[in-house]
Amino acid sequence: MHELALSQGVLELLQAEARTAAIGSIQRVVLEVGTMAGVEVEALRFCFDAVTRETLAQGATLEIVSVPAKGGCNHCRASFPIQSLLEACPDCGAFGVHLLQGTELRVKEFEGEPAIVGMGLKETKQSQGTEKKHAPEIRTE
Repeated sequence: MHELALSQGVLELLQAEARTAAIGSIQRVVLEVGTMAGVEVEALRFCFDAVTRETLAQGATLEIVSVPAKGGCNHCRASFPIQSLLEACPDCGAFGVHLLQGTELRVKEFEGEPAIVGMGLKETKQSQGTEKKHAPEIRTE
């Protein structure tokens, strides 16, 4: 199940970006997943929930945006939606299609609450700005 390794990679990327942006907790993550990426979406969701436990992304909502596959004709250079690389070009009928998109797996965006450093304690502001909650420390090691 490579979805576990993919989820761990996504978490590592989120942690690095959160550290850079001084984010103390992540509430929402949007992933783009190509239809020909070879990723089982439900397995990815399950693994993401598992690897984010006890991290700054614990409980984050995971939104997955499907990126449809698009092919290009090697003969006439037309581009068109595809389900398989074995399809003929709808414009000229030639075989020999190359993939233009559809294998993506990338973090499109994420939302989080800023970390506030004060007296050695990291805190996170609620969206109303009135309550504060302790957030996990982000280690820079």
